[in-house]
Amino acid sequence: MAEKIIDYFDSMSSPWTYLGHLRFMDLARRFGLTVRHKPMDLLKVWSVSGGLPLKQRAQQRQAYRHQELRRWRELLGVPCNLEPAFHPVADRRACYLVIAAMRQGLDWNKLSYALLRAVWVEDRNIADHATLAAIANESGMNGTVLLAATNDPAVQAEYEANTEEAMRIGVFGAPAYVFDGELFWGQDRLQMLEWRLTQKLGAPAAARTRAGGARSAKAQRRGTPRARPDRRGVPRRSRGGSSARGRARMRKQRSRAR
Repeated sequence: MAEKIIDYFDSMSSPWTYLGHLRFMDLARRFGLTVRHKPMDLLKVWSVSGGLPLKQRAQQRQAYRHQELRRWRELLGVPCNLEPAFHPVADRRACYLVIAAMRQGLDWNKLSYALLRAVWVEDRNIADHATLAAIANESGMNGTVLLAATNDPAVQAEYEANTEEAMRIGVFGAPAYVFDGELFWGQDRLQMLEWRLTQKLGAPAAARTRAGGARSAKAQRRGTPRARPDRRGVPRRSRGGSSARGRARMRKQRSRAR
């Protein structure tokens, strides 16, 4: 069986990371996966994989991206500003903030989603240091302390290491999920990721319980014979049954009839 570990490469300004983050974390929870979160320099990854910053893409691609964001917003029923006030945005410091939270054992999941929402729902500038500190405070952390930790060389080195690893293993966009050496790119691959997880790890416990309960109920329905009525319309089992007392009662009724 594969190890229950999954690598999560992302960017704090990606709309697709925002749309998929909660669903991915729920998937990891259901399968009992350990998530190794790896915020990366998406622009650097694009520079070696053929990706382009938004404003440099062909108009057809920009228009289709806009259409896709609108469709996913409607399909998922989540808020998403299609023209956020601060995007594109430099998200390096925001990524540092999340890495610093991880290194301090804080809730990086909550902080990451707060940063993503800041861009795609709240029209906040995550390149602004005061805004980053405020978002950390709102996430139950000490924003001043956490922001200061973004200057730690170890935090910045981890960001660079994540980026180098992403380029080495073939990541070319965000979000990217790597399970058992297999890459899944994009929040629209979460269904496929779940399929692979089920193949390699088995269905999550809750799913097995539901399936087992359904099978048990079906088997019980099949295994319970229905009482057939006699000519008078009375179910046969109701006429004394198969117990000794029932047979004695029937013999007594027959003797009276004689």
